Amino acid sequence: MNIWKIVWADPQMAHEQSVASGDAVIELVNRLHSKEKGVRPVIEIMKLPSESPSLSIAIGHEETVLTFEESSSPPYYISVGNSARSGTSPMFMHDGQGIDHLARNLVPWSSGLRALLEFLTTAERPGAIDWERL
Repeated sequence: MNIWKIVWADPQMAHEQSVASGDAVIELVNRLHSKEKGVRPVIEIMKLPSESPSLSIAIGHEETVLTFEESSSPPYYISVGNSARSGTSPMFMHDGQGIDHLARNLVPWSSGLRALLEFLTTAERPGAIDWERL
């Protein structure tokens, strides 16, 4: 059984929660996604006890950006939706700071959720979406 540590922040405070199943992670992510339309936090999901690998998913919007880290050392990866797309993403909140990404890194929310489910099953970089090395 995998234990997952989930970390995110909203403008008021940082949050951390440990859950004992992939289903519980999906339930929490979906609940936060449906309620956080204005804030758009980035949620980091880490495998315990080592906190590696980790997958981050930006929530609260119709599109998302995901990042994957196999460990605390490079290489790191970011999702790729449409590589020809220009501009930037909507602003997301990470560690209390507003951040944006290149629009090319946005993928549909449903694709991001499939990638998250795959990560929770395999603890590896999901093949459900395309990635580029950071």
